Amino acid sequence: MVELRFTSPVYLQATRFDDVLVESKQAQTRQLVAHGDATQQIESSSNVVRIPSAESIFSNLVFTSTLITPNGDGINDNTVIQFTLARVSEPQAVEIGIYDVQGQLVRRLDTATLGAGQYLRPSTPTAATPGLWDGRDNAAQLVPPGLYLVQVRVQLEREEVTLMRTVAVVY
Repeated sequence: MVELRFTSPVYLQATRFDDVLVESKQAQTRQLVAHGDATQQIESSSNVVRIPSAESIFSNLVFTSTLITPNGDGINDNTVIQFTLARVSEPQAVEIGIYDVQGQLVRRLDTATLGAGQYLRPSTPTAATPGLWDGRDNAAQLVPPGLYLVQVRVQLEREEVTLMRTVAVVY
C-alpha cells in the first residue's frame, strides 16, 4: 500500500484528483489508480476533496501597491488587484470598479469572465492584465490625487458577492 500526502489549493467544490502510477525506469508504463479502500483498516475511499461551505467566494484581496504615483517614472505607476475566486463551477463575470469618495464610478476594469483560481500579478503586467489600474479614468485621463474605492464584484445565480478596499493616488 502507498500513502501519498500533498498540499494543493482547491478552488472548486468536489474537486476530483485522478492519479497515475508511472514506473521510473519505463515512463511508458502507466497505471491509473482506482479510488476505493485498499484495506479495511483505512477508510479512504474517495479521491474527491470538499471545500468547507463557509469558504468565501472571494479571498486574499490585495493590491500590489495601495499607493500609486502614476507619473511615468516606473515606480508605483500602477497597481494590480489580486484575489482568489473559489466555489464557482463555471467562469463568471467579475467586475472591478474604481470609485471616488463621492461614490462616482471613475474606471471600470476589464476582467472578462474568470473561472475559479488565483489572479495574481504576472511578472510583467501589461494594460491587458486583469485587475491592473494605472490611475486613469474611463476617458484615459489621470485621476486627481486622493483616496479611491476599489470594488470587486461577482453576480452568481443565488447571491452577489462584493469586496471593497481603498487605494491612494498621489503625485
